[in-house]
Amino acid sequence: MDATFAALADSTRRAILLRLASGEASVNELAKPFRMSQPAVSKHLKVLERAGLISVGQDAQRRPRRIQPARLAEASAWLERFREFWEGGFWRHAPRRMVFEAMTKPELLKRWMGPRGWELVVSEIELRVGGKWRSVLRSPEGKVLEKFLKRPPLFVCLIQQALTHGSPDVSFAHSVASR
Repeated sequence: MDATFAALADSTRRAILLRLASGEASVNELAKPFRMSQPAVSKHLKVLERAGLISVGQDAQRRPRRIQPARLAEASAWLERFREFWEGGFWRHAPRRMVFEAMTKPELLKRWMGPRGWELVVSEIELRVGGKWRSVLRSPEGKVLEKFLKRPPLFVCLIQQALTHGSPDVSFAHSVASR
């Protein structure tokens, strides 16, 4: 998957994939929209080939390139695991108390914190001004990732303030979070 994301990191290669999504094309056809030589485009095609994102066909004298969707599907499936974070639906629509508890109770944090398959093995939270937040995650392969924050994140302070005093005051919560 590293080769897939490395290949996708370049805008020229992404544009080539977009073109190939509409059908096969020769190197010359793929080179037309770019201000680069055919050999330069060929180098990009080699990167896409090595990543398994395209294949080379044989059609008489022509060697058309075709998109290979399997690697894109793998990358998409991996990214899909993070959809809930970028859409933020849980945080926007859940009751404040539920969000606060999901962020502060270790037994609830274990259910959702970290990538799928990882285990939350340590969760220590001091909910006070100047408090600390430490978590340790373990991957299925045994890799350990430790996070240590010297103060709770701003949104936890906002929720705590909202539960205690009514609607959240961002300036108050920010001052608490930055102490």
